[in-house]
Amino acid sequence: MEDLGYNTKGPLIEKLKNLLNDVQSKYEEFLDAQTLFEQGKLDEREFFIKMGEFVKIFTALGFLSIKVILELDKSISKQVETKPQIIIQELHCKYCNAKLPPTAKFCTKCGKKQ
Repeated sequence: MEDLGYNTKGPLIEKLKNLLNDVQSKYEEFLDAQTLFEQGKLDEREFFIKMGEFVKIFTALGFLSIKVILELDKSISKQVETKPQIIIQELHCKYCNAKLPPTAKFCTKCGKKQ
C-alpha cells in the first residue's frame, strides 16, 4: 500500500473523525428505514438503498481506519530509525597515542597513568 502523503496527525485523523460522524448518521437513517420497512411504510427498494448507503460508508470507515493504523505505524517506525546513535569515542594514550580500552587508567603500551 503506498503512502497517501498525509500528515497522520492532521488531515487523515480529521477525515476519520468526519467519516465516523457520517457513519453514525447513516446508521441512524438505516435503523429508521428498517422500522418503517417493518411497519410497511417503506418499500423494499428504498429500504435496500438505505442499507446500501450504510454499508458503503461503513466500509469506507473500515478502510480509512486501517490506513490510519498503517500510517501511524510507519510514522513510529521512522521515529525509531532516526533516534540518535550513541557514539563511543576511542581513547588513546596522551603520551604514546596507543589505543586504550574505555575504562583504562594506565596505558597498555607505555604504562603511563591516564
